[in-house]
Amino acid sequence: MARGRKPVLEEAYSALAESLKKAGFEPPPFKAYRQTPPAVRRLLEKALKGHGSLDGVKLPDSFKIVGKWVSCVVLADGKTLLVNGEGLELREG
Repeated sequence: MARGRKPVLEEAYSALAESLKKAGFEPPPFKAYRQTPPAVRRLLEKALKGHGSLDGVKLPDSFKIVGKWVSCVVLADGKTLLVNGEGLELREG
């Protein structure tokens, strides 16, 4: 069977959903995961792999999200940011 984009994404999503459930979080729907920029997916997967769960993972009090280009929208709840870009990195400061 040829491996295309969707089967690879489904495998990655399943692994991520399992990690989030173990950490006590409700995973996003597959459609939202599929629409998330790859750099953000990699950042989340790296955070989960590096620590086994999100327990103890804390963002610094002050940080920047940088990349080749970055766009950001704050949702009405005032607590959620939607970040889109290329080559995204999180830097303290």
